Amino acid sequence: MRKTVLVKKDIEMTDDIICNVCGETCFDGEYNDNGLIEAIVEGSYGSKVLEDGIRYTFSICESCLEKHVFSKCKIPPETEEVGVGIS
Repeated sequence: MRKTVLVKKDIEMTDDIICNVCGETCFDGEYNDNGLIEAIVEGSYGSKVLEDGIRYTFSICESCLEKHVFSKCKIPPETEEVGVGIS
């Protein structure tokens, strides 16, 4: 969930991004967002759980991703090392 603050009359700036699971911030001390930020999932025809034609937007912090999503996967997510100096 994005929390905004009015900077000028017609300008909004993101002040925080809140985890929909725990309610804590998804920003680190440097104001970098960490986690699954503003993910979008849409229900489709024939969906057994999500409503058809409804768009769900949510954010999940890194801690909740590990605790409530990754640790409960029967098939663990694939991982890959990425970053500077990796070839």
